[in-house]
Amino acid sequence: THHARRALQRTLEHFRASGDRRGQSRVLLLLSRVARVLAEPATELVEEARKVVEDLGDTPELARALITLGNDLAPAGRITQLREIAEPALAMAERLNDKHLIAGALSLKAAALVDDDPAEAVRLALRSRDLALEAGVVMRAVMSYFTVVFAMERADASPAQVVRMIDDGLAYARRHGVENNALIPAAAYYHLNRGDWDSALAAAQQITKSEYLDNALEIRGRIAEGRDGPAAASALYAEQADAWRRLAGAASIPAHQAAAYAALLRADDAAARAALAELRPSSADQVLFVTDTRLLISTALLAEREDLERYEVASRGREAKLWIPYALAWSAARAFADGDAAACGRILSSVAELLRVYWPYGLDTAYAEVTLAFARATLRSGGTLGPEWDSALAGARAFAERAKAAWWLAELDTLRAR
Repeated sequence: THHARRALQRTLEHFRASGDRRGQSRVLLLLSRVARVLAEPATELVEEARKVVEDLGDTPELARALITLGNDLAPAGRITQLREIAEPALAMAERLNDKHLIAGALSLKAAALVDDDPAEAVRLALRSRDLALEAGVVMRAVMSYFTVVFAMERADASPAQVVRMIDDGLAYARRHGVENNALIPAAAYYHLNRGDWDSALAAAQQITKSEYLDNALEIRGRIAEGRDGPAAASALYAEQADAWRRLAGAASIPAHQAAAYAALLRADDAAARAALAELRPSSADQVLFVTDTRLLISTALLAEREDLERYEVASRGREAKLWIPYALAWSAARAFADGDAAACGRILSSVAELLRVYWPYGLDTAYAEVTLAFARATLRSGGTLGPEWDSALAGARAFAERAKAAWWLAELDTLRAR
């Protein structure tokens, strides 16, 4: 990966020297892909790819840069900006009569609509996939499959339908030699969040040789903690951090997050603090690009107040509904660190109520984990769990029963007894 980056940088210098702006834009987008593989910031490269050609009129390079920028905005929950990009990108792609670009822009539009009109989002995502299949653009088709799956989840499709779509996308990718793609861990995450941990574990254990091995280790770690306790999970999270280091050739944001939580679980607070400190040179938006609740738990339980403040601020203002409970959870973390157990419980209960509306299954693995972590820590610090905690704890118990999370259930019994 690092060799590829150096080669691309030399090519970029050549295009700059020759004044080839369209060539510069293409190479900058390729460099942004390398950055993503290494879990490094990529948006500045994409912005540069857009700006270098934006006064050249309709070009494939400009349309591609807009689509790539939209692909960064979608997981960050920037829905207003995403909508502002999706429409002009689609109009330009249609003027260029490029099926590849039209498919990419349709996928963006689907992502922008998934909260407000999930059925329409599914329709647009399927149209995107079908155009990509028709044009024979393999990677675009695989990416569109992923958008279809995400939209189907929000449209309350049945588990059988969602898993079938994932399997169809994976089969298509394998037929065309695409061994690494975001669909690989999709089934495992889907089952994990719904509380079907047996299926999640089976899917994760099949991922052994892939750039998505770290995802598999995360999933196995979450299940191990819920069923067998912190010691069982810590080793898997440490292995996840090592997998990221091998992939990137160095430690990265996800590696530091996993290492911090692994150290926290084995009660090595010094190592956990050191891992969290490694995140400080990165902006809060970069650190929170993926909504990892383990970072939230580590930061709060270690009372890293400056970090809590910057992450809480960065989590706000994202319009995507998926980000709302995450921002609330950071507020709960701040309340916990401030010693306000009642406010922490009240906020977590509001998260539980919100998720009952957002997902048909209510709390998912991550938020059940957050609830239990803060409840246990509150009692350890001499606090009490008042009625403000009732809804959150009930949601966590319902999830733990569904997931057959024996260690969580035993801990919840202990909490109730006290």
